[in-house]
Amino acid sequence: MKSFSLLVLALLMTQGIKSQTLRFGDDISEGSLTETKNVEMLYNSRAKFNTKFKARVEEVCQARGCWMKLDLGGTKEIMVKFKDYGFFVPNDIAGKEVIVSGEAFKEITSIDDLKHYAADRGDSKEIIEGITEAEEVLSFTAVGVVILP
Repeated sequence: MKSFSLLVLALLMTQGIKSQTLRFGDDISEGSLTETKNVEMLYNSRAKFNTKFKARVEEVCQARGCWMKLDLGGTKEIMVKFKDYGFFVPNDIAGKEVIVSGEAFKEITSIDDLKHYAADRGDSKEIIEGITEAEEVLSFTAVGVVILP
């Protein structure tokens, strides 16, 4: 009976851990969220702005979790890096919802950086060699990230 009780306790603790909210970087619990549909409008109307919003993770750096791409809906993605590389996120969070807070801006990503990100994703040599033009991307430097259960 004692073994059964310990097994039940272990299972309950494991379930509690799986459903916990994970936090990285600064505490971003204060302040309201910008609606995701309004984030793209802000990118179109300002050079830089600070915001906090919720979105779904599309991709994560498979090497270290040092960047992620968030889905803004439709065809828009945001490339998220972490302030001063002060923290990284787990590399298995694609498909999860996150809340991010930080500075948003547009930037031109160089061919070398695009190839680097493709390698981080694990893309084939052919795909990496096929990258021949820089891209303007919606960028975000996060000061804090919350991964929702």
